[in-house]
Amino acid sequence: MAAEGSFAATPPGFAEQNPRRSPSKQPYDSNQSQRPDDLDTPNLPRREDSQCGGIVHQFANNVSRTGQVMTALGNKMNELSNKVNQLSRTISLSDLNQALNPIIPPLVPKEGPPPRDPFRDAEFVRISDLLKLYGKNEWSRRPRTFTLLRMIGSIDTIEAFIAENLTDLSLPYTERNLPKAVKGTQSRRRFLDLQSLVKTHAADLEKEGRHITFPQSADNNFQSLRPLGGGGFGEVDHVWSRLGLRDFARKRIARGRNFRQDKINIANFTKELETLKLLKHRHLVQLIGSYTDPDYVGLSTRDKWKMIIFHLY
Repeated sequence: MAAEGSFAATPPGFAEQNPRRSPSKQPYDSNQSQRPDDLDTPNLPRREDSQCGGIVHQFANNVSRTGQVMTALGNKMNELSNKVNQLSRTISLSDLNQALNPIIPPLVPKEGPPPRDPFRDAEFVRISDLLKLYGKNEWSRRPRTFTLLRMIGSIDTIEAFIAENLTDLSLPYTERNLPKAVKGTQSRRRFLDLQSLVKTHAADLEKEGRHITFPQSADNNFQSLRPLGGGGFGEVDHVWSRLGLRDFARKRIARGRNFRQDKINIANFTKELETLKLLKHRHLVQLIGSYTDPDYVGLSTRDKWKMIIFHLY
């Protein structure tokens, strides 16, 4: 029996059964490759550098093969797109030229005054529709650029504009930024000189956010895709910009019902316009621009989802 106030002796065999508590355990040497907690754990096999290198090499080969597959898939998609365009043709080249000749002079002299007055926006709608019927959807998205190239006798050059993702919103060009695909000093100069015939105020609306006055219907610059809603204060539809090739949501209310209502609408329009000019935050509606035409007065805004909204009163 151990004396009162003293500890009992360590039972025989206890140190052997509990090596971590054994006073005979050797102190940890910091130079050893094992941690104290791992002293009783068998060494795990290490991954050799050569094995890691092999895995990286295999991964690189897989990435390379994936890139080759994607390139081949892209080529097949281009071939399919060309075949679809050919099948979608409903008019021949002869029919196209016959329809375009009254609108666009087929070849303009390299010198002299412009061959005609500036084009109307409605004429570009017609040109775009004809190019669609000919199976050239990408051309139809750039009717102003196509018009200039046709007048200088370089229609196929439009493919270079498409490859560089240039739209009619890129107009006007200068000698410095006009694509090199437009060859010849005289042709390039003529292209630049004729740009005044295809100029539109709609470009300023999308580029600079100014107030624009359209002498004709602003609908010549937008294609309505589907209705989005409506009510007592107007209708909302999903439209597509013929210049910037972007989607918009447009709200509009017809003018001319009566003088009093017009006065109220203009007052509301001015108030909202001034309010939006003060809003500058990525989570709030941002003013893009405003315009009027014979039927509507409107303003454009962009919300945080990058959707531009035309509020027309």
